[in-house]
Amino acid sequence: MHLVRNPLIAIVGIGLLLGGCATRESVEHAQASADQANQNAQAAMSAAQKAQASADDAMKEAQEAESIARRVDSRLDQAMAERHETMRHRVRHHHRHRHASLERNLQNCPAPPNNPPAPVPPNQNPPPGGG
Repeated sequence: MHLVRNPLIAIVGIGLLLGGCATRESVEHAQASADQANQNAQAAMSAAQKAQASADDAMKEAQEAESIARRVDSRLDQAMAERHETMRHRVRHHHRHRHASLERNLQNCPAPPNNPPAPVPPNQNPPPGGG
């Protein structure tokens, strides 16, 4: 026992050597825990990929809906502009037609007489109705 001069150091050294060594069961348990963690991680990755695919589909549908809404809005703007132009044309046509008709009627009417109404004598009351 020339190597070990102090028995206390030998006991502590043996304890450290034995404590640092793992048993076969503890290694197998650690491997099983690691395998389970790996399976859980793979399941989580699969769920995340499915969620990403669903999100991508939802984004695609939202973009399609936005595209449709823009086309509808554009068509509505175009229809409103066409309706406005049609109404403007109708009003102009009606206005022109109405004034032309009035002018023809005025041309066909006899001129009003140039005879002024007879004056009412001051001692007589005018007939009822102002006439």
